[in-house]
Amino acid sequence: MVVHLEFDRLPLITQLDKVQLMTDRPHLTLAYQTLQRYTQLLASTEKAPLLTHHYFVQGLAGFHLTGDITELAEFSRRFDLLPPADKQGYVWQWACTLFRAQEYQRVLDVLEEADSTLFSDIDYIRYHALFKLGDPRDKETLNRHLERLQRIDTISFDRVLRYLAGHCTSSGERNAVVDACLTRGQLDDPLVEWLLRAEIATQGTEEQEQLAHCLAQAEPLLQADTPAVFRQHLASLFQHAENYTRSAEILQGAEQAPGPVHPGVEIIRLRNQYHLFQNSGQLRDALRAWRLQHGVLLEFCSWEVELAHWLLDWERIVEVTSALKDSVTAKSGARWAYLSALYKLERPEELQIALEEVAQRPELLTFEQLLDAAAMAHHQGLTDLALELVFPLAMDPENVTARTRFFALCAQDERPRTPPEVGGVSTAVLYALDGKRPRRLFITAELLEANPIAKHLLGRRVGDAVEVEHGMRNKKAELQVLEVNDFYGGLWREIHNEINQNDTALPFESISFGTDNPTFEDINRTLLEVLGEGQRAQQQHAKQLLDKYRRYEATFFEVAANLHKGNFLEAYHWLTSNREDSPGLVVLSESVFPPIENLASKPIVLDWSSLPLLYALSTEQQLALPPVLWISQVVLENLREQVREKRRSKPVEMSVEIVDEQVRPHFYPPEMHGRQLAYLENLLAWAETNCKSRLVPEKLDIIRQGKSKTERQRQAVNYMADTACLAGAEHAVVVSDDAQLLELAAKSGAKVLSAEAFLKAYYPAQFTTCLLPALLSRSYIGLTISAQALLHTVREANFSYEGLALQALRNMVQRVFFAPEHLQEIAHFVREILTSSALDSKTSRYLAIRVLTAALCHTRLQENTLSYVATRLDRAFYLLPCYVEEVTRILKAAWRLAAIVQSKHGKKP
Repeated sequence: MVVHLEFDRLPLITQLDKVQLMTDRPHLTLAYQTLQRYTQLLASTEKAPLLTHHYFVQGLAGFHLTGDITELAEFSRRFDLLPPADKQGYVWQWACTLFRAQEYQRVLDVLEEADSTLFSDIDYIRYHALFKLGDPRDKETLNRHLERLQRIDTISFDRVLRYLAGHCTSSGERNAVVDACLTRGQLDDPLVEWLLRAEIATQGTEEQEQLAHCLAQAEPLLQADTPAVFRQHLASLFQHAENYTRSAEILQGAEQAPGPVHPGVEIIRLRNQYHLFQNSGQLRDALRAWRLQHGVLLEFCSWEVELAHWLLDWERIVEVTSALKDSVTAKSGARWAYLSALYKLERPEELQIALEEVAQRPELLTFEQLLDAAAMAHHQGLTDLALELVFPLAMDPENVTARTRFFALCAQDERPRTPPEVGGVSTAVLYALDGKRPRRLFITAELLEANPIAKHLLGRRVGDAVEVEHGMRNKKAELQVLEVNDFYGGLWREIHNEINQNDTALPFESISFGTDNPTFEDINRTLLEVLGEGQRAQQQHAKQLLDKYRRYEATFFEVAANLHKGNFLEAYHWLTSNREDSPGLVVLSESVFPPIENLASKPIVLDWSSLPLLYALSTEQQLALPPVLWISQVVLENLREQVREKRRSKPVEMSVEIVDEQVRPHFYPPEMHGRQLAYLENLLAWAETNCKSRLVPEKLDIIRQGKSKTERQRQAVNYMADTACLAGAEHAVVVSDDAQLLELAAKSGAKVLSAEAFLKAYYPAQFTTCLLPALLSRSYIGLTISAQALLHTVREANFSYEGLALQALRNMVQRVFFAPEHLQEIAHFVREILTSSALDSKTSRYLAIRVLTAALCHTRLQENTLSYVATRLDRAFYLLPCYVEEVTRILKAAWRLAAIVQSKHGKKP
């Protein structure tokens, strides 16, 4: 049996597990059993003098197979009795075996008997033993070993790196080592020298230019026969320089290069794959394979959790974070990922255990995560656990956020609490000392040792008074007990008093309005003073974004991500609500989308903009749905979460916002919460019943290449990428009014349609009479409206621009912005209005000026524009010369009004 050890890999050696090894390698078990029988048979024969050797072989085999060194005990006894010459046959392997058994001092003792002329690596194993023992002679020993080398080859290269990294304190000292190697003639390959120089540059904080110079010198020296070790190290250096593409290219040839491939090559490959955002699905599988084969590497586990998160693979997250056990920090986010996954999987028992562990070790989570964990516990009905998580944070008077959260949890806890009767450990006691009230004492065992007052409060009831020594005045003082509470009740009372005294900047409840019964004007004035600047800045940002949205410079995605915290359903309903502050749902004209053959037979993929619309239309108008509907699993998961959140939340009665100089309250009727919950439940049930759903792993590269920085934006990108890739994979048609999603879906190979284009093509008979009015009533902007359609809605509105007529007008003139030729339709509408027998001249002139003004507001008011509009009107009234003068006056009035509007509103109608 041949056993080979390489000491430059010693840090990678791990103790073998007997049961696992024997299970996985039955042929090794058989070999071991054979050696045992062979040695036992020798014991009673004339070959007994050979037993020293066979004890060694048997023991060594057992050690390498099982990690158990006890069978070498007999050999150890015999080894000491051997003549010095015979010992040399065992000394090297014996030292290696003792090292693996962590018998470092015995290693040094054995090496003292070794013939250094026979074993060139004695100083290297001696160095490792000294290093493990923390002996300062380790540096000298390793240096002596390097000085005796004839050349730096593939084996000794790692040893030089170890010396540079572990025993040199400056770049100058490291470069001096390389210079010495050059002087001794050990660096006959210039590539090795530049690799060492580049490695030195990586250990400096401001040596990026030097690293780039070294790599530029080393790369041309790479040859087809360059050993794999050097090729791999060059790849790792390029990776350090964040040139992952070049690193991957160099590494690609490592397996074909001469010499053994170092196990670390897989680490470099996976890091390149991660940072290049390529083949993320394969990366996910490779990370799991690494973990199962090599164990936990926190960096890889973090990536595995990240990829699983995008695929909503909560089981995988539990698997990875469970493997990490306690080797995590709050910064890693692993424990929070574990809690979140259990919460998503709805495993309340496991979640409770995990939350209780966090309560004992709060350092596993960040401050924000602790607050979220408390909310998670509260949602699970574990109010006491939620309070336990927040209480230590809320004890800090400066931690306003934690105190606010604690106060809210206590306020929502409707269980009756009976305060303790007397002061003691785990009670909060408010007392007065000679009539003055210090802060409340939260009595712990530690406090009793440090605070004499606390001792006097033990066993005292409310109203008790006792004389105590006043520590500051050196005289007697009267100590009177005013309140006795448990810790939670005491802290709640303390925060409540702070709110009443307005000593701390708690949110809305703490704001003093100057009177117990403030008027709306009092609230308006105070909120402007307290919150005005921040709110006004936020409102300005929202205003700018909505202006861009109206001009098609921003998308539905951006509005939802920035103004609605990534809640796309909320954004859709706000845009279609006909509220004064809503710009409406701005969509692309159906003329942008080419017709799709056999649309009725194709799968249809819905998104956040088309799902609620089709749900409403199918419910209201009993539309026959397409035979195959798809929706992203991310959408369904988000809907389920919204339902869960709404079920456990309490109704909100009022909120406020500041717009310009006005504070506007929003009052919610009590039944609104129930209506919202019912809507979410019905929408979810409809989607689960009528839509297929799955996740698309191919989206991972797209998500990871995105530039979104916040978690909210990354979640939004996840939904969008999943929807787009789902449409491409199913050879489907994605229906959306989000220009950003339509662009992404088209790149994935999917066909795309707006909601208008889809409805017009799929339901042609119902579109004009039923579906178009439904879109107009939902404040869709950008629909294709003909002159006849606008005239119809104006007649329905009794010849006024109100309701659907106003929406139709907005849509009709909006198209002029993209297609000036649409002014011909406007001209035909003006003709129909002026020639209508149902209108008097004053009304028809007003209607004509209104529509023409609105259209001109979407154009550049230049001389050629005026000529173009006049030409279109001339054509419309070609056979009606009696209207020419009237039309001219109308055009002049509309032109003047449009110029005024544009000057005031920046070319916006």
